[in-house]
Amino acid sequence: MTDFEKLLAILRFEEGLSLTAYPDPEGQTGTWACASGHQLTDKVICAALGAGGTLTCDKALAEAMLREDAHRSMVFARNLFSFYSVREEGARLVAAALAIYQIGSKFCQWHDMRVALSCSDWPAVAAAMRASEWHDKQTPARAERVCKMIATGEWPKGKRNEPN
Repeated sequence: MTDFEKLLAILRFEEGLSLTAYPDPEGQTGTWACASGHQLTDKVICAALGAGGTLTCDKALAEAMLREDAHRSMVFARNLFSFYSVREEGARLVAAALAIYQIGSKFCQWHDMRVALSCSDWPAVAAAMRASEWHDKQTPARAERVCKMIATGEWPKGKRNEPN
């Protein structure tokens, strides 16, 4: 299994699948998502959904959106690691992509995390991530799984999100 395939497997576990659009629980008021957390960005569509409209997609489209969003997250993570001259693949790279998939560019706003990343100090990177609202309030259990991957470089263990 490639790192990208492992990323997809973990995202399927973490995000689930909804073929009907839903209010994005982590987004701002009026933001919507569908499939596996794919953010809907068209303001007209979001306004229509907010007014009681519905939007559905089929499994093929949901899979295409997941793959595209996961690819963007993986590219962002690779570029971030490259910027800090970090040569890391595997669980740590996928963990960064998982965080980016969920919170986007906010991942780069943590100063202590960036400093630790520039030194490849993985326990400090994880500690900085744990000091965030994302870890404390948004999705603590999910964020902790990502932090453990960053700190240890090991894949998660468990029945449903074991990527190996």
